[in-house]
Amino acid sequence: DNILSLKNDHFIRKMDNDKNKTEITYLMGEEESIKSIDPLNLFLKTKDKDKSEAAEDFITLDLETQAVSIDEMSDKANLRVVSAVFYDGKNINSYFLNDYKDSDTLIEKLIEDLLNNLDHNKKRVYVHNLSGFDAMFLIKTLAKYPGFKIIKKDDTIISLNIAKMVKDKDGGKPIENSITFLDSLNLLPSSLANLGKAFGVSQKGDFDHNR
Repeated sequence: DNILSLKNDHFIRKMDNDKNKTEITYLMGEEESIKSIDPLNLFLKTKDKDKSEAAEDFITLDLETQAVSIDEMSDKANLRVVSAVFYDGKNINSYFLNDYKDSDTLIEKLIEDLLNNLDHNKKRVYVHNLSGFDAMFLIKTLAKYPGFKIIKKDDTIISLNIAKMVKDKDGGKPIENSITFLDSLNLLPSSLANLGKAFGVSQKGDFDHNR
C-alpha cells in the first residue's frame, strides 16, 4: 500500500498478477478509482466511479467574508461572513447577509438546513481551507450541538462532527442525523481558482473582501 494521507485514510493499493497490474485508490474507506495496466498492450485503463453517484456522496460548502474593521493592535482585519453556499449533489443552497440579522444567524440557518435533511445523514461536508480559515466562523455555531466533536492534530483541525435528532418525513421516531466537516485542502492542495482551471470547470469569481 502507498499511503497518500493518514488524515483521510487515503491510499493506493497495488496488486499484480500474470495478466495485469491493478492500482485501487481508497478514500475514507471507500473505493475512489481503479487503474489497470495491461503489460501486453502497454496502456493505462481507468475505471472511475459513476459520477452521478459520486456527486451525492459528499457535500461542498463555501463561505465568503468581508472586512468590517481593522484591529489597531494586530493590524488584522475583523471579518464577517456575508454569503455562504452548499451543494449536496442535487440542490444548491445559498445564504446572503442581507436576509439575516447578522453573520451568526446566517451560519445558524445554514447548519440547521444541513442537519434537518436526513438525506445528508453520515455525509462528509468538504470546506476548502477549513482548518486554516473557515472553521473560525463555523465552530461557534457547531459547538452548540450536543453531538459536537472536534479532532485535531497539533493546531490543525482534522474533522468537525455534529449530530441532531431529526424526525423522518413520516413523523416517526426521531433519527440521529450526523455530518462531518473535512478540509478539502488536504486532498487538493491548491486554491479554488487554480483548481477550477485544472479541472476545466466554472471559475471561482473575484470577491472584494474589503467592501
